[in-house]
Parts: sequence; C-alpha cells; structure tokens
Amino acid sequence: MNEQMNEEYVDNRVYTFEPFITLEMDYINVPVDYDVSEKYCDPYDLYADEREVERQYFTHERLEQLKNKLLDKIKETAPEDLFNIICRDTDSGWNYTREQLFDLK
Repeated sequence: MNEQMNEEYVDNRVYTFEPFITLEMDYINVPVDYDVSEKYCDPYDLYADEREVERQYFTHERLEQLKNKLLDKIKETAPEDLFNIICRDTDSGWNYTREQLFDLK
C-alpha cells in the first residue's frame, strides 16, 4: 500500500433508521363478554382462561376485520403523522483511513 492511501479518510458514515407507526390503537379495543373462568380455572396457570377466550373469540374472520380497521386508519392518516423515525445506529462521525477500515487483523 502506498503512503498516500494511509492518509486518505474514507467517508463511511452509515445511519440505520427504523420507522414506527405512531397510531393510537385504543379505537380497536374489543370487549368480550365471555365467562369461561370456571371451566378453565387452573391454580397453576392464572391466564389459562384469558388465552382460551382469546382463542375462541379472535377467529381468522375477526382478525381480518381488525386488520381492515387498522388499514383504514393508516389510509386516513397523513404520512408525516403516521411514522416516528428513530435512528438506531450511527458510527458517530468516526472516519477511518482505508488501511484502518480494511485491516483484518
């Protein structure tokens, strides 16, 4: 390698962004009046009845309806209000010479 290469800095700034949907989901609350606690009471599993109600109530068809509600809400929301963009990773502006960047020691 030549000496000039040692002095050249490589622009290696990299940013990784992650967009999050910022919609409030409270409009999708689904109250289920369904008492199976006696039938599925398990002293070692306090959530067995909840899982069973969920399994029985949230069928493929009902989940499809919820998905469509969410898609409608997304469509009616302005794009700049829909996302919260977070920078997940950056090199903090540290630049390296080619020799440093490609040295595999």
